[in-house]
Amino acid sequence: MEIKPKGGLRTRTEFTRALRDIADCMQTKQFVAAFVVTFVLLIVSFISYTRFTETSIMWAGQARIIHISYHGYPLEMIGIYSPLGNDEMLYMAYAGEGTIKVLWGGLALNFALFFAASFFLVYLIVRVRERIE
Repeated sequence: MEIKPKGGLRTRTEFTRALRDIADCMQTKQFVAAFVVTFVLLIVSFISYTRFTETSIMWAGQARIIHISYHGYPLEMIGIYSPLGNDEMLYMAYAGEGTIKVLWGGLALNFALFFAASFFLVYLIVRVRERIE
């Protein structure tokens, strides 16, 4: 009785073939186009989605409220603290915090997500163009 692999070898060869197909089809200008589309999507994501929230802090023995706006979609990339009064501004200066916080995890994941979508879109356009010609 012969034992056959359950598809691991076939999957590996299919994956290798797909990578070779992508390498043959994609050129440097397509990668640059994918990066440009990614950055456009990141900017549109930053501009188009804002979530406002407020958080309370303890300052000088009293609870104070700081207003924060988060930007980015689907994951928030940047948080902007908006001190509305003198007490909030004093707290920001005392804590050594800036008014802009970059949320690196959200930014990296948005970049990966948008780059994957851009890469797929550019690859699809190149393949369709080849088939038409």
